Amino acid sequence: MTKKGPTYYVFYLIFAPDTWRLAIGVAAALWLGPMLFSPEMSPAARAVVCVMITAIGWAASGGAARWITRGLKRLVLGNRFSG
Repeated sequence: MTKKGPTYYVFYLIFAPDTWRLAIGVAAALWLGPMLFSPEMSPAARAVVCVMITAIGWAASGGAARWITRGLKRLVLGNRFSG
């Protein structure tokens, strides 16, 4: 088995749709979370709300993540991408 360098893992993360789904979910939590917090919420309750928004964002962003991944593959790989 050949040893894979850090570049392999960076490209694997960039080209994986789940990376983009998670990024979109976290961005949604960062954007929507403060709008949904109430002053009497405990830090644990705020964390639960952020996790819930992240999970909903991850589940809803499948199409966008595939679109981003396909575009990046075409941009970086060019003619070698067959998809």
